[in-house]
Amino acid sequence: MDSYEFYKKGRDAAWKALIKSGASSLPVSLDKVAAAYKIDIISAKKAKEKGLINGNINDLKVISVGETRTVIVDERGSRGETRFLMAKGIGLCLLAKDRISREIEYEAVVFARDLLMPATVLAGLGVRNASDIEMICGVSEKAAEKRAKRLEELYKRNRFNEHPLERTVRKNFEKFIINTVI
Repeated sequence: MDSYEFYKKGRDAAWKALIKSGASSLPVSLDKVAAAYKIDIISAKKAKEKGLINGNINDLKVISVGETRTVIVDERGSRGETRFLMAKGIGLCLLAKDRISREIEYEAVVFARDLLMPATVLAGLGVRNASDIEMICGVSEKAAEKRAKRLEELYKRNRFNEHPLERTVRKNFEKFIINTVI
């Protein structure tokens, strides 16, 4: 499989998650997305207290507790960084069947980006710069800058709403787009 196939898997999974969770505004509620898939998200501190982990974790860890997948997140970063880690963890739960490979990690990063900062919604709002993306989506400056760069490529090629899932996402966010002033 080439890298575009991995990209598409992450992107499509994000669109499906936005649809399944009923997301219709930004910032996307990660609690609702996790609940739609019966995924628990807890802080590393709480996971330690519950005896789910020993010691520290770097960024995030995905574990199974009985039938439930649990994302454990290191919350020492900014709110935006933590939200991205949470979204990536949800992506890992959805995309990884057993073990996590480099390809699955890549898919999960694409998933997190497209879940938190859906291009079709940002285009509908007419957003082009990183500071607006950071504010509207509740992500870190670094994530917003990367998204703004990718968004600019999409604007140049006018590549929005071509996939049926993307069109459904856009429709679900239409009221938000109409009622939001940037």
